[in-house]
Amino acid sequence: MKDDVTCIMKHDCCRFQEYEHVRLKHLIQYLDSAKVHWNQVFKPKAPDHDKALGSKVLDKVQIVCGAAESLEEQLKRLHKTGVELWPPFCDANSLIDGTLQLIESYNLPPTCDVLDLTDAGPGVGVSNTHVRYRDAEIVRLDNSVRRNRIHRARNDSGQNEAERTNAAIGSEIENILYK
Repeated sequence: MKDDVTCIMKHDCCRFQEYEHVRLKHLIQYLDSAKVHWNQVFKPKAPDHDKALGSKVLDKVQIVCGAAESLEEQLKRLHKTGVELWPPFCDANSLIDGTLQLIESYNLPPTCDVLDLTDAGPGVGVSNTHVRYRDAEIVRLDNSVRRNRIHRARNDSGQNEAERTNAAIGSEIENILYK
């Protein structure tokens, strides 16, 4: 990152300046999105203890957002070279590290979501007990917190990727053999 920032020059067509500007713009968008999600989705449903923890993180996020907006403004004005911009970038980076350390200090459980799209189930000779045991095995192997299983319609190649692939292969083999 330092090499990219220190290459910024004081002219309009500096690709390093454009690159850092886009990175900062995306960072600000993601932080704003996180703030909106916290305030509108998660905070109203959260217990009081979680609201307090989330508010601490939100305070840090707002500080990071302010630092990123300040950097973005400095990049727009092009009054400084990359060497002059490097210390504010380091300050913003340390603010981000502080926010991540705060989140890590909460010792939150790791999240690993698994999405399983299947047409297997009781209707195709697989019992619910078998499905539950297999789900438990996968959860333990993947250390996943949540597992989403979506049962698709049997023999519906429009929904099932494996059936579409098998149908395409079968069609090609048929074309080759019977031509």
